[in-house]
Amino acid sequence: MYFKTEQFFGEDLMRREFGMDLVSSCKTEEVLVILKQNREKHEIAFKEAQEGYLVKAKDVLNKKLKAIKSGKIEDVNVHLTIPTNHLSEYDTVIKMLEMHSKDTVELNVNEVRQFIEDKWSWSSSFAMTNSVYMGLKKG
Repeated sequence: MYFKTEQFFGEDLMRREFGMDLVSSCKTEEVLVILKQNREKHEIAFKEAQEGYLVKAKDVLNKKLKAIKSGKIEDVNVHLTIPTNHLSEYDTVIKMLEMHSKDTVELNVNEVRQFIEDKWSWSSSFAMTNSVYMGLKKG
């Protein structure tokens, strides 16, 4: 039987096991600094994956074109997953915190996981997709 890890950890666990919603009061400026660092890492990873995607796509298409030009019947379908960009999600939270009028902000377990630990619902698929293209450089 398959269970999502969120069913056993984090906010759901706190509610189920202890009957409470865990909330942490954090310094707004510290959260902002961490979020901006996480955003920068995300942007670097995305740009590298995007560059690698273009290298890979050109390589695949050139090979197919070369085969077709030589008279070979070639499947022209290309199945490459496009790297995803989630900068807007960082930007929204950063803007909200910049507009926040208090020195502290309360974060729940899921918000700490996302904003501080940089573990978003899309993090696994982002890492998996981008890992295919990381390290591929323009030649």
